[in-house]
Amino acid sequence: MSIIFEQATKYYGKAIGIKALDLVVKQGDFFGFVGPNGAGKTTAIKLMMNLLQPSSGSVYIDDVDTSRHFDKIKASVGFMPSDASLYGDLTVEALLRFNRNLYKTDAIARLKGVNHPKVFEEMMIKRENDLIDWLNIDTKKKFKALSLGNKKKIAFVLAVAHYPNVIILDEPTSGLDPLIQEVLMSTLRMLHKEGNTIFLSSHTLSEVENNCRTVGLIKSGQMLEVNTIEALKANSLKEITLTVAKRQFESIKKWAIDNEAVLYDQIKEYESTLKVVYHTKASVTQILKSLGELTLVDVSIDSPSLETLFMHYYL
Repeated sequence: MSIIFEQATKYYGKAIGIKALDLVVKQGDFFGFVGPNGAGKTTAIKLMMNLLQPSSGSVYIDDVDTSRHFDKIKASVGFMPSDASLYGDLTVEALLRFNRNLYKTDAIARLKGVNHPKVFEEMMIKRENDLIDWLNIDTKKKFKALSLGNKKKIAFVLAVAHYPNVIILDEPTSGLDPLIQEVLMSTLRMLHKEGNTIFLSSHTLSEVENNCRTVGLIKSGQMLEVNTIEALKANSLKEITLTVAKRQFESIKKWAIDNEAVLYDQIKEYESTLKVVYHTKASVTQILKSLGELTLVDVSIDSPSLETLFMHYYL
């Protein structure tokens, strides 16, 4: 199931949430949605989930306009909000049972390829139990008594228990310790391998870089760039670390000017050498050819991390 934004715009009074946003997330993609606070990420997600109505334009999931006919696809979409606010006085068991009851209809059973709601309920119980064991959740406790990490685990289980084809997550690992973060992400990777479309909004750039196939960069309510992470890196600035004898420093400065290389980090001085880091748009072939004119102690050429790319786009 694909996700499509067509000139989607949302105003809050005179303030703008997103403006003429165009975006296509292909079926089966693991998509990372990245941007600073206030960029429009949560607004976009709320439009997908029919929690807000667009001021103009449209949002489609599997060719269904989410603002008009969300009921047609709600059984195929799973959503984990950032705040994980649920009924605090209910036990985890009761929350899971309540969630199952939302999907116990003949129409949803047929959509999921089974002939009776009871059969689909048993499928949901099986998935819940598998995830509860994997995530190590105590289902007897009341939701309000759980730690933040366990609350987020429950929100995750509720989001995927009904076998959705599209899973939308808004900052799912924020505030969690690294171990729980990895447990959730490994579960998402497993679900992605089953053919599901994953839409992940996250401030944790390493999380996006290590798991997503495609990334969309949003700023001030508009998309700056949408591409695979590999293509973003290939088309971006290269990071060159040069170690040279101190007497070569003037030559290095001239090389930087000739090749439009920008000093990226503080120059590190050692006993007889200097370590200098530059960013340049030149290709690796061009870089190697130009460096052949210099006497170097060491050189490394790297593609920037997603974090470095983020700083390039937003600062």
